[in-house]
Amino acid sequence: MLRELLLPKNPRVLVGPETSDDAGVYQLDEETALVQTVDFFTPIVDDPFTFGQIAVVNALSDVYAMGGTPLTGMNLVAFPIKSLSSSILKEILRGGLSKMNEAGVALVGGHTVDDPEIKYGLAVTGIVNPKKIITNAGAKPGDRLILTKPLGTGVIESKRIPIFSEALDYARSGFVPGGAYSNRDFFSCRVDVHPDVSPTLIDLLYDPQTSGGLLISLPAEKASTLAERLQGEKIDARIIGEVTQGPPGKIRIL
Repeated sequence: MLRELLLPKNPRVLVGPETSDDAGVYQLDEETALVQTVDFFTPIVDDPFTFGQIAVVNALSDVYAMGGTPLTGMNLVAFPIKSLSSSILKEILRGGLSKMNEAGVALVGGHTVDDPEIKYGLAVTGIVNPKKIITNAGAKPGDRLILTKPLGTGVIESKRIPIFSEALDYARSGFVPGGAYSNRDFFSCRVDVHPDVSPTLIDLLYDPQTSGGLLISLPAEKASTLAERLQGEKIDARIIGEVTQGPPGKIRIL
């Protein structure tokens, strides 16, 4: 929808909405740029504390994905204060704060509205060196693709793509979130799937990731080294594919 609006040009905006990146980047000086993002959603788990943790990690990861360091966060809360106990909200906020503290991020405020449906997330501000910004527009033919977390977080292994075993079990039983079908409706025209790929695996490949892993594109000669370093940090990183010549935006599942 933003493409239909006339956005003013600003030379300090290094990353804007045009590329649908994880965050926006605004240059302050030659060495520093602000990284800004906002993310919030309805509960995806029953436990309030865990929901708060997931929501904050999900928001902070947008800054990390841009190569930045998150510094401050502001809570965004929608909560039915007249129908649910405030102790539930306290646990959500406590869970979120635990992850902010773990990341060294300062909570500097927030905003709350009375709403019939719970929502929670974070507006995050960070910094990055303008010369070291990572965007989603730099993949080149020959690059390898590394995924840093198994698929299936929206539901709860193939030979190449890591998937939570519990997610496979749920998907086989028909427990697939509505977001997966929305993703399929929108993206299936861009995806070619080999006939040997099982329907269950296809469902999981459209999984609506919440606080999912990073998909990293980098030169082939560096891929194995990075994957090994990440695995050494107990991150389940795998090389799952490569970038090839062809129509932009087309994905082949083999």
